[in-house]
Amino acid sequence: MKIYSILLSVSLIICSFINIYGQNPKKLDSLWDVYHKAKHDTTRIQFMLEMGSLYQSEKPDSALYFYNKALELTIKPTNKTIKRKILLLKSKILQGIGQIQSDDGSYNESLINYSKALSISELLGNKDGMSDCYNCIGSIYLYLGTYDKALEYYLKSLKISDLLGDKVSISTSYSNIGSVYYYQSAYDKAIEYYLKSLKIDEELGDKKGMSTCYNNIGLIYGEMRNDNKTIEFFLRSLKIDKELADKDGMSTCYNNIGLVYEGQGNYDQAIKYYLNSLKISEELNDKNGIVLVSGNIANLHINIADSSLVHGKRDRNWEEHIKKAIEYGENAYMIAKEINSSSAIYRAVETLYRIYKVTGNYKKSLEFAELFIITKDSIFSEEKTNALAEMGAKYETEKKQLKIAKLQKQKELDDITIETSLDKNQKLQIIIISFIFFFLIVVVFSITLFKMFRQKRKANLILAAKNFEIQQKNEEISFQHDFVNKQKEHIEIIHKKVTDSINYAKRIQEAVFPTRDAANNIFGEHFILFKPKDIVSGDFYWGTRINQWLIVTVADCTGHGVPGAFMSMLGISFLNEIVRKKEITKASTVLDNLRLSIIEALQQKGYYGEQQDGMDIVFCAINLNTLEMQIAGANNPLIIVKYNKEILEIEPDKQPISIYENMKPFTNHQIQFNKGDCIYLTSDGYQDQFGGKENKKFKAKQLKDLFVNISEKTMNEQNEILDKTFEHWKDKHEQVDDVTILGLKL
Repeated sequence: MKIYSILLSVSLIICSFINIYGQNPKKLDSLWDVYHKAKHDTTRIQFMLEMGSLYQSEKPDSALYFYNKALELTIKPTNKTIKRKILLLKSKILQGIGQIQSDDGSYNESLINYSKALSISELLGNKDGMSDCYNCIGSIYLYLGTYDKALEYYLKSLKISDLLGDKVSISTSYSNIGSVYYYQSAYDKAIEYYLKSLKIDEELGDKKGMSTCYNNIGLIYGEMRNDNKTIEFFLRSLKIDKELADKDGMSTCYNNIGLVYEGQGNYDQAIKYYLNSLKISEELNDKNGIVLVSGNIANLHINIADSSLVHGKRDRNWEEHIKKAIEYGENAYMIAKEINSSSAIYRAVETLYRIYKVTGNYKKSLEFAELFIITKDSIFSEEKTNALAEMGAKYETEKKQLKIAKLQKQKELDDITIETSLDKNQKLQIIIISFIFFFLIVVVFSITLFKMFRQKRKANLILAAKNFEIQQKNEEISFQHDFVNKQKEHIEIIHKKVTDSINYAKRIQEAVFPTRDAANNIFGEHFILFKPKDIVSGDFYWGTRINQWLIVTVADCTGHGVPGAFMSMLGISFLNEIVRKKEITKASTVLDNLRLSIIEALQQKGYYGEQQDGMDIVFCAINLNTLEMQIAGANNPLIIVKYNKEILEIEPDKQPISIYENMKPFTNHQIQFNKGDCIYLTSDGYQDQFGGKENKKFKAKQLKDLFVNISEKTMNEQNEILDKTFEHWKDKHEQVDDVTILGLKL
């Protein structure tokens, strides 16, 4: 025991000798002398374990060396007491190795070692060790994005910690469970568990635990868009991490603070904190952290590049930011695939999809959009979400059942105590009286039962014949019922497959529409009311900026649902080719080129009876320097409400974007736009909607009057009024067509 105490003291001060090893090796040699003179392997293993723990955060390679040396000493002794001690140490060693592998992103290897450690703890009945291993395994599944598995193991750990009354472990489990709910966007449940964890940490004075809770609560406030509270809690966490010299925690805080500053548009501060976080993650070889921060830096450079487009052309700075975005984004994706983390791959492909969409590389953008959808579906499936809720409820139920069992045991003990306090004679009297009472009950019950049996026998004879007849009819009905059910199940399977396919098509269609951030950068102050009749839409809206020109368009393709959606995808693709690549901005010329592309793609010849697929469209190009507007329309007009509430309607050409019996070049209208004017581009779905008290169409005149009445309000208010008016008008009637209105105010 004396040697063991010396070794523990030596291991606690070993860091003091690390820096002087090269200058005075004799001092470290003396420590190794103590190790070699130890009489028992348990002492040597303990020494190696402590050495590995000291090196783990700063020098994981050195820590791994000591852990492996310790494993070599874990032989199978014959003495049962020594064998148990060595197995306990072996479990801790395997946990240490698993932690290093987890930090390095080697999650499969880490899971293997944690599972080995768990098996040893289960063999020895070591509840503390089992609880630790469950938490560690849960964290691996959390990194991999398998949230249902993560919650399962965290709840197992919490169940043991509750039985042991281990507050430190209970707090850890609460915090981990909160993280599962956070990643599933169940913020109410997440904050509930984080606050439970914080309360225990404050009671125990556990600064590291408090830091983790402050950071997690900051993340919740971030989702609630409360920037002041978010930074306040992140800085609390960072202060404690600096006191504890916890580099991993510091890296997390730097990254989170960077996210807040990025959301505020303070890009200089954001990049400063991101780079601090990335530097620490690279020092620690924390691959999961490198993926996260690299993705954030890539997104930051995209935002900076987008904001520069508001002022006009793409300059050298724009290209430099896009280059850096691709560099950091590709690095994040490469490492995410290396560590095979679903959640990390999900974040990385989303970033790359956004980058290539901004640069106009639609082949790459679509490739990563498909990866993004596939990965998202695998992480956020409805089955997994339900499994999380079921596991949480199961834990609460088991907890209540345990309390009931304890109360039942206590009641039994109380009954035994009462019984032993009775006098023997009293017991005998109670037994005799109970026997007589029981005998009388049996006699009365037997007589009653005999009478009931005779009556029942007569009734059964009468019913037997009727039952046989009813049984035959029931068998016939049952056969028909089974046949109908099978047909119903078959139809439901077909319906589900079709619906799933259309939902997938919806996600792809949405991927080519401008995102909210992109729309804000392109259109400025605007609103978009977009209400498909079915899951996918035949309407589409589109816009971009080419030099000083703001381009905006709304189109209504032939049909709605899946056929209309195919046409909308085709239209967006051709507009990208005509406007973005060829940089044609004259409104009428764009529609002429679009018509030629549609006719060629659909191989329209103008034969009698040929399907006349195409689209109606209104196209507008605004010179941001001179406010000169060019408008062209195919069956769809442009509505302008002037700042003085005067309404101006730019009439379209009465011909579609498709082959037509009397085709002519589209008319290019030019007018001067004034600041304060509101522009409205619409499809015909809103005005054609049946409803109201008399079940009539809403009509174009009523829509124009509505535009005049709301034109002075903000874009968000206009959008809300238009939406509520439409729903009130439609009421219980079926929506007749896709609805799209794009409002714009410069």
